[in-house]
Amino acid sequence: MERRTFTDALGRSFPETGLLKGSFDQLSGAVGAKLNLTRTLLLTGNVIFRLNDAGLTAPIAPLIGISWAF
Repeated sequence: MERRTFTDALGRSFPETGLLKGSFDQLSGAVGAKLNLTRTLLLTGNVIFRLNDAGLTAPIAPLIGISWAF
Protein backbone atom coordinates (compact mmCIF):
# COMPACT_ATOMS: atom_id res chain seq x y z
CA MET A 1 0.00 0.00 0.00
CA GLU A 2 1.30 3.42 -0.94
CA ARG A 3 0.62 6.44 1.31
CA ARG A 4 0.11 9.90 -0.19
CA THR A 5 -2.00 13.06 0.21
CA PHE A 6 -5.27 13.15 -1.73
CA THR A 7 -6.89 16.41 -2.90
CA ASP A 8 -10.58 16.29 -3.86
CA ALA A 9 -12.45 18.39 -6.47
CA LEU A 10 -13.20 21.13 -3.88
CA GLY A 11 -9.50 21.54 -3.02
CA ARG A 12 -9.64 19.81 0.38
CA SER A 13 -6.57 17.75 1.29
CA PHE A 14 -6.71 14.37 2.99
CA PRO A 15 -3.25 13.31 4.22
CA GLU A 16 -2.08 9.72 4.46
CA THR A 17 -4.67 8.18 2.18
CA GLY A 18 -3.79 4.55 1.45
CA LEU A 19 -3.83 3.56 -2.22
CA LEU A 20 -3.70 -0.09 -3.17
CA LYS A 21 -1.55 -1.17 -6.07
CA GLY A 22 -2.41 -4.34 -7.91
CA SER A 23 -5.00 -5.97 -10.05
CA PHE A 24 -8.75 -5.51 -9.66
CA ASP A 25 -9.66 -8.03 -12.36
CA GLN A 26 -12.64 -10.20 -11.50
CA LEU A 27 -12.53 -13.84 -12.57
CA SER A 28 -15.70 -15.96 -12.65
CA GLY A 29 -16.75 -19.38 -13.89
CA ALA A 30 -20.15 -20.73 -14.92
CA VAL A 31 -21.88 -24.10 -15.32
CA GLY A 32 -25.30 -24.69 -16.83
CA ALA A 33 -27.64 -27.45 -17.91
CA LYS A 34 -30.98 -27.90 -19.66
CA LEU A 35 -33.39 -30.75 -19.02
CA ASN A 36 -36.39 -31.57 -21.19
CA LEU A 37 -38.99 -32.68 -18.60
CA THR A 38 -41.75 -33.28 -21.16
CA ARG A 39 -42.21 -32.55 -24.85
CA THR A 40 -43.17 -28.94 -24.11
CA LEU A 41 -41.52 -28.25 -20.70
CA LEU A 42 -37.85 -27.26 -20.36
CA LEU A 43 -35.98 -26.77 -17.07
CA THR A 44 -32.82 -24.62 -17.18
CA GLY A 45 -30.23 -24.18 -14.44
CA ASN A 46 -27.05 -22.08 -14.27
CA VAL A 47 -24.54 -21.31 -11.54
CA ILE A 48 -22.00 -18.48 -11.68
CA PHE A 49 -19.15 -18.68 -9.16
CA ARG A 50 -16.15 -16.50 -8.47
CA LEU A 51 -12.63 -17.80 -8.92
CA ASN A 52 -10.84 -15.00 -7.06
CA ASP A 53 -11.63 -12.43 -4.33
CA ALA A 54 -11.72 -9.30 -6.52
CA GLY A 55 -14.84 -7.17 -6.77
CA LEU A 56 -18.11 -7.15 -4.87
CA THR A 57 -19.69 -10.38 -6.00
CA ALA A 58 -21.52 -13.21 -4.31
CA PRO A 59 -19.52 -16.44 -3.96
CA ILE A 60 -22.26 -18.36 -5.83
CA ALA A 61 -25.16 -16.97 -7.90
CA PRO A 62 -27.68 -19.65 -8.97
CA LEU A 63 -30.38 -19.26 -11.64
CA ILE A 64 -33.29 -21.61 -12.36
CA GLY A 65 -35.76 -21.19 -15.21
CA ILE A 66 -38.75 -23.04 -16.61
CA SER A 67 -39.88 -22.72 -20.23
CA TRP A 68 -43.12 -23.99 -21.69
CA ALA A 69 -43.91 -24.22 -25.39
CA PHE A 70 -47.44 -24.58 -26.72
